[in-house]
Amino acid sequence: MGYLIKAQVYFFTEKQGGRVNPFGSGFNPKIKFDGSSEEFFTTLILGEQDVLFPGDNIKLQLAVKGVPDLQLYKGASFDLIEGDRKIAEGSVSFIDALN
Repeated sequence: MGYLIKAQVYFFTEKQGGRVNPFGSGFNPKIKFDGSSEEFFTTLILGEQDVLFPGDNIKLQLAVKGVPDLQLYKGASFDLIEGDRKIAEGSVSFIDALN
């Protein structure tokens, strides 16, 4: 079970503690929603040629996996995490169930 969400996401710059290098398809940070202590696996849905840079503030689609008891809602805030650091923050604008 999981969700497909659309969200506005801001990726921190290196000075803000974000990534140093750009990234693209295949990048899979963890996601943590406000009000939840759990981190979930997520996949950024990007085209093969799409490249994101630290400092980007963009609308994205994300597939969030393994969230059976989480009550998501439009406007929910979240953090994207790589290793032990927060690299981005965002807000949900659309939710659909993943099959």
